[in-house]
Amino acid sequence: MKNVLFLTYYFPPYTNSGVFRPLKFVKYLKRNKNWNPIIVTLNPDIYPERPRDFSLLKDVPEDLEIHYVNTLEPTAQSNVEYQRYFYEVQTPEAPVGSLMHFLFKALEIINSKKIDLIFVTIPPYTLGIVGTLLKQITRIPLIVDYRDGWTRKNENNKFRTLEGRMINELFEKKVIENADRLVTVNIELKHMLLNMGADLENIHVIENGFDYDDYKCNKGETLYQSVKTLVWCGKIYPAYYSYFEKVINALKEINKDEIVLKFLIFGDGITEKFKQLFEFDFIEYAGYVNYQEAILINHTASINLLINNLEAGGTSKLYNLVAANRPIFSLVNDENNFVKEFLKPYENSIIVKYNSSTSEILEGFLKLLESEKNNEKEEFVKLYNKYSREFQTIQLEKVFNSLSLVGETIEKNYVKTNKIP
Repeated sequence: MKNVLFLTYYFPPYTNSGVFRPLKFVKYLKRNKNWNPIIVTLNPDIYPERPRDFSLLKDVPEDLEIHYVNTLEPTAQSNVEYQRYFYEVQTPEAPVGSLMHFLFKALEIINSKKIDLIFVTIPPYTLGIVGTLLKQITRIPLIVDYRDGWTRKNENNKFRTLEGRMINELFEKKVIENADRLVTVNIELKHMLLNMGADLENIHVIENGFDYDDYKCNKGETLYQSVKTLVWCGKIYPAYYSYFEKVINALKEINKDEIVLKFLIFGDGITEKFKQLFEFDFIEYAGYVNYQEAILINHTASINLLINNLEAGGTSKLYNLVAANRPIFSLVNDENNFVKEFLKPYENSIIVKYNSSTSEILEGFLKLLESEKNNEKEEFVKLYNKYSREFQTIQLEKVFNSLSLVGETIEKNYVKTNKIP
């Protein structure tokens, strides 16, 4: 079995939107027994205040080899001067404090055992730099997995200075030049990489998805029998705040005479000031829930809410909401066409652009409330089966197998040079 060195900044018990893709890849790589992933990730003891989800540990194979690294990134105990200094110099982002730790740990592993392939998933983009350095030092083939855009196609990346953007563009150019294969989550990011000089044959699209194992649960009763519910489950990023305001303004109209559609919010990441928006009798804010609880809650919603502020592609939440098989209301970036195309086969979904008026958002909610029809399970499986994490891992293995590995290349060159029959 070949070994793949798997660099991911977040890994369970840490949880955020970037955890699930590498976690599910690792789960099925181990199950398929063709490639053995060896994990290098951030030490979870460094930041005890960061969200953790121990329900995710069920997907971590017992025999998985995991190596933890430290970081120079400030912690809650760091003094104010150090935090201020680090903020000024961090490039491409705060996790750059772990760059040398990831690099040295990876080299230590490479020196102790045969590594056939290096796989890094970004963001954080620091790991793209680590992967590039490892490729240059060891000549081991490198695959870079783009979950989001870096200097392009990412509304969440706001560079503080022109110089900062230029430095990041230089870093990204080097990563693209050194990667033997680039994996992206959608066709828009593929086109972006092509425009940045990547070779077409080296780019592979493996979208985000859902894990059928997560949905082997009994669908519960709706949370409220007497009223319809709009449900949000997930972290609420600052970039989402204006989207939430638009949703709440529409809900004010729906519920002005009586509560017709109750808004249930499960998630963390909001400020106390923003929480004041939730002070309406049709809103209930319950804070953080773990991943498995979120799956069950989405199963019981009258309508699930999707917010997508990305210019291209969809968040991992989109795929999980499809798997929940409930009506979906999507408020998306005006430039984003992916969500609309993705949900075309999915009955009982409404997609509204961010710049839509309150009345247009209101109309979308009313259409979903009027329709009691849900998607037939058989039809859903047929249309969306290609988004299962198990199938996607098979696609990833095909990318792995498409590479000429260092040892094999050296052996072929030796045979050719020495004319061994």
